[in-house]
Amino acid sequence: MHLHLEDLFEISTRPLEGAVEDGVTLALSPGAGNTFMAPSLLGAGVDRGVPLNVGVYIGAANMLSTMLSVEELIKLFKGELEEEIAFSRMTRNRITYLTAPLAIGIKDHMGHFILSDDDLDKTFEVTSKAGLIFMSHTQDPDHAERLANLSKGRPLHLAHATAAGCGTHGDPAESMARVIDLM
Repeated sequence: MHLHLEDLFEISTRPLEGAVEDGVTLALSPGAGNTFMAPSLLGAGVDRGVPLNVGVYIGAANMLSTMLSVEELIKLFKGELEEEIAFSRMTRNRITYLTAPLAIGIKDHMGHFILSDDDLDKTFEVTSKAGLIFMSHTQDPDHAERLANLSKGRPLHLAHATAAGCGTHGDPAESMARVIDLM
């Protein structure tokens, strides 16, 4: 559910082709550094003939850094935001706001940014009302449990669930058991 494909930082390999060679048929990526440019850049790859089904996430911190309200963000991802509002409160780059509805979800990553409870609640509201996936990394069981509590029953995809078993955020067996309990 989460691969880094056609990322701005991937310049030395051919990750899409490598994924296909390994049997991947669906790739959901936080490409282009989780920015609003990710859908348009991945779309350019699709135009060149990407050999698998793809989708892209936008980073929660990036989404929340605009001047758009929660209601406007919901409209943006549904493709219903008025162009003049997008132009004055989000970006002057028309391609960026016109391709935002192509995103399949919003990604939280406590390794990059630790968002406030209020910002996470806003992200849950946007994703649940706009029909997007709220995806979070799950290496840290404390963070995964925090998100599960803040979700208030709204959809949450705990990506990299097996990463909890690597021991980077506590005892591997205990961490993995905590994440399994969440599921």
